[in-house]
Amino acid sequence: MENRRQINRETVKKVSEVARLHLEEDEIESMTKELERILDHFSKIKSLKADKELFYVHEIENEYREDKDTATDPERSEKIRGQFTKSQDRYLTAPKAIK
Repeated sequence: MENRRQINRETVKKVSEVARLHLEEDEIESMTKELERILDHFSKIKSLKADKELFYVHEIENEYREDKDTATDPERSEKIRGQFTKSQDRYLTAPKAIK
């Protein structure tokens, strides 16, 4: 297994302070063990080497849509204006949602 930094109580305390977590002593001990196990799993995964190159099952291509200028469509503009109760010049006013 490769050389890596170990998680210790001081590291867990420092991280909990930065994250503003108030951990009890037994929680610090439990978290230390759990983080060690997690790092151990990641180091095992990192040490694996794939025998074959990985391929996607489906070819993925970007699909582009044609942009349309909807701002100048007067019918659409009127539908939108109809949903508002008040308007002043070009500005629309929506009713208050939060009381």
